[in-house]
Amino acid sequence: MVIACVERAYILHYLSHCAWSSSCYFSLPVNPVTGRSGPSWQVPLSIPLIATELSIEDLLKEVYSPDFAEDVLKSEFSGTSTFSFADVELGLKEEIEIDEIDIDPSSTPDDFVIKAKLMLADLWDKGTLEAVTFQGGTLTISLDGGGSIESISLNGGQTQSGSSLSLNGVTFVSENELTIKLANGGSNVEGVTVRFYEPEIASITGHSFEFTIPAQEFELDSYSPEKEEFEKLTFSNVELSLLVRYKGVGTNTPTLDLRALDVSGLTTPDTAVFSGEGEIVFDSEEATNLLNSRPDQITVTGVLKTGNKSSTIHLSDALEMEYSIVIPLILLSPRISWPMRARYLPWI
Repeated sequence: MVIACVERAYILHYLSHCAWSSSCYFSLPVNPVTGRSGPSWQVPLSIPLIATELSIEDLLKEVYSPDFAEDVLKSEFSGTSTFSFADVELGLKEEIEIDEIDIDPSSTPDDFVIKAKLMLADLWDKGTLEAVTFQGGTLTISLDGGGSIESISLNGGQTQSGSSLSLNGVTFVSENELTIKLANGGSNVEGVTVRFYEPEIASITGHSFEFTIPAQEFELDSYSPEKEEFEKLTFSNVELSLLVRYKGVGTNTPTLDLRALDVSGLTTPDTAVFSGEGEIVFDSEEATNLLNSRPDQITVTGVLKTGNKSSTIHLSDALEMEYSIVIPLILLSPRISWPMRARYLPWI
């Protein structure tokens, strides 16, 4: 606009000069913009400046700090699942037979007493039991070979009439002695059978335990694998971890060995051994392959082990598991052609 006005003024000035001059002849002046005679005009012209491939990450790192992508452009998903040890199938035997019995030397035909040893090792073979405390249930004894039972007692404790013993508040140690008084002699007794009816365990003490945990399932609805915008994406460099917290009421809590857990087929690292709280970080390549298979959930199954140091597990204690998935969003899109063009306005 400014250039056009300058040219117009210049031509009018020339024509006015000719009007007062007898020697005037018509000749266009030199255009001050182009340096040649005659008018000028604008012609838009697009010229490609760059024709290459750039990723979004490249562009962002060029404009922002190199850490921008790592700090901001990522999506995180998490979920929590908790189970108590009351939900774990301990697998204690509910019936054992004791073949070796001792007759109390002071026994008489009218006051016949036998003794039998009950070993915790006979109740469970998934570790070393040192003590079991019950909060309910009943222990009953039957004789092999005949006879009737007048009363029983455990480890020199309170004597209870009949052939049953309440387990509420009773603690069994590694080696236990049952004292059985017979009502009418017992020369034909060859052994005793001990049965546990509906035992309710409050706590167990020992080491090197093995528990098969109930399956823990984490739904993955939050990352929307079925949404259309996700269907064509290929994840890369996925981070997947499992934070495990032991929530117990006592202080003598166990060391947890989670290396035998199966987390949706991922390889559990050898570092998955800790006390109290610990994080399991899975291999990024395996985690990426898992997420790219679009699973509906992550499942944790397998065996939980405790260390070789004695500890106490209350069945009210719980294990909380929290999974975390981090997906770098800058790696969701493929590299793209990024032709950059500028408008060039030459004067001709």
